[in-house]
Amino acid sequence: MNRPLHDGLRSHQGSIPVRSLCLTLAILAIWGARIAAQTPGGANTHPAKITFARDIAPIFEKNCVACHGSEKPQGGLRLDSETGALKGGDSGKAIIPGNSEKSPLVMRLLGVGEDARMPMGADPLPAEQIKLVRSWIDQGAFAGVESKPGSAANIPPSRDSVVPLATAHQQVSEEGIFASDVRPILAARCYACHGSQVQQNGLRLDSLAALLEGSANGSVVVAGDSEKSPLVRRILGLDRPQMPYGSPSLSAKQVEVIRKWIDEGARGPDSGTPLAATGAVKHWAYVKPVRPDLPKVNDAAWCKNPIDYFVLAKLASQGLKPSPEASKEVLIRRVSLDLTGLPPTPQEVDAFLADHSPQAYEKVVDRLLASPHYGERWAAMWLDLARYADTNGYEKDLRRLMWKYRDWVINAFNQDMSFRDFTIQQIAGDMLPKPSNDDLIASGFNRNAMTNMEGGVDPEEYYFYTQVDRVDTTATVWLGSTLACAECHNHKFDPFTQKDYYRFLAFFDNEQHVDVDADGGPHAREPMIELPTPEQAAKSKELRAKIADLQTVLDTPTAELTETQAEWEKGIKTAEAQWTILKPDHYESEGGATLKLLADNSILAGGKNPDADSYELSARTDLTGITGVRLEVMSDPSLPAGGPGRDPDGNFFLSDFDVEAAPANNSAKPQ
Repeated sequence: MNRPLHDGLRSHQGSIPVRSLCLTLAILAIWGARIAAQTPGGANTHPAKITFARDIAPIFEKNCVACHGSEKPQGGLRLDSETGALKGGDSGKAIIPGNSEKSPLVMRLLGVGEDARMPMGADPLPAEQIKLVRSWIDQGAFAGVESKPGSAANIPPSRDSVVPLATAHQQVSEEGIFASDVRPILAARCYACHGSQVQQNGLRLDSLAALLEGSANGSVVVAGDSEKSPLVRRILGLDRPQMPYGSPSLSAKQVEVIRKWIDEGARGPDSGTPLAATGAVKHWAYVKPVRPDLPKVNDAAWCKNPIDYFVLAKLASQGLKPSPEASKEVLIRRVSLDLTGLPPTPQEVDAFLADHSPQAYEKVVDRLLASPHYGERWAAMWLDLARYADTNGYEKDLRRLMWKYRDWVINAFNQDMSFRDFTIQQIAGDMLPKPSNDDLIASGFNRNAMTNMEGGVDPEEYYFYTQVDRVDTTATVWLGSTLACAECHNHKFDPFTQKDYYRFLAFFDNEQHVDVDADGGPHAREPMIELPTPEQAAKSKELRAKIADLQTVLDTPTAELTETQAEWEKGIKTAEAQWTILKPDHYESEGGATLKLLADNSILAGGKNPDADSYELSARTDLTGITGVRLEVMSDPSLPAGGPGRDPDGNFFLSDFDVEAAPANNSAKPQ
């Protein structure tokens, strides 16, 4: 076993009560019943006495001694000897002689109660082994233990405590157990997903024939062996996800009925009486909370508010008393750090110590709540949930302008905005009638996702990732649920389907956006708003008016404009004639291509065709006042696809173009 039996820190990981997972003994329903197995002579027979050394020690050695042996007895409990098992651990007895049902050891092996089933992290003990341990406890005859008259130790072991499991089932079975006992359980807990209307994974459980036919993955019932039946393993949570999906697990009694029916051979007959599916049993997390009555306490005067009643009642149940009230120096430090994140100043401490009025503490709280630092302190936690950042994330992590959203959150806390408005404005502030700038800023909650502007990314792909982020964050923050699991498959533990996920995503997938390659890289650009200061707004209005006036002038045709444009166009044409084609006197390919000078003084490349090449050309000219050099890339029938380049498609790629000039007489170095 990997966990001590005495452990009072009960595990509540997940939302599935442990106590309902591992009740593996179908014989529990008939425990204690007198089952008579008649010999040919009609007399009851009793098996040999169960001993620790022969029958129990091998079970404990294989499954429990690793954590409850001589070297490291967890919780002070040793199971490597009968004496140690009877002695118990730090929390008390693990075995109650003659009463296995109330023995903590058996309860942990079965998973009954709030503590985790043992062995921790391993498969439960087989039903026959648990039955053997129970029989050993119930017979109450332990080595070195003196039995009292009338105790269980003096009662001969009854047949019901050692009869084989399958035999016990057969002896108590009744005709029609499926129709009378099993089918109502399936109708109440399973038909919603495995009935006539819906058959998840191809499994239908509303008739015996359909149940035995199995699902898309095969049979779910192994007749005569409930331990290996997928149906039982899913019900017990041994295979995931546990069933019923998204609902509380079946009770121990219900599991027992189904196991018994399977172990007896999964026999019929079925019933033709229609059974409708009942409403799904809600998980506790989806049940509307109801305000409980205040518990009774011994010192009501100690309670300052309703929560104190529950605290005091819990302390009393544990035999504890409240700690003394902290000093005023400690109180003001605690509340200051809690509400503003800042320690109190010496002057604030002195003022609090000097105030002996009953409202002294409330005055401090009111002052702190009115401080602008209150909003800063508590907004920080919300901004973490909202995944706020001043940069885009990913490879470039460029800066973004989001600080106005940060300030909006701070102001919302300082203004004591209602959670209703806080929610509406952030999720859909832009969809309110005539939204204000503050409403639009609040909706920045949805714009805090990372933005990938790396070269080569597909903006539409990463815009989809942005939508996924919005769904996951909204569900986590406001629903407190891992809806993100349903992006790829139906949720395994909560009542969300993959279809539900993309229905949720559709709410966000109607935003306006444009794919651009700007501002640092390719991305899906969504609407932006300007938020100038009053001074900036006034200056912007003035400049925009001037721009509009100038634009009007530019858009108005005049005779002067027409004449000026004609002269400009004539100058462009004249300038074209001013270009001079140079005749190279040296041309060379570093990559080994053959360069040929043509009659029009152009150079044609041929021969060897490397993936990349550099051409070096030189020419002389008597021109002066040179202001530019132009490279013309021309087509030719000898080039692939007519050119102008030499790749298979005729493309030409230019990565660099360098020019050096020097006097013809070499009187100076090239520049």
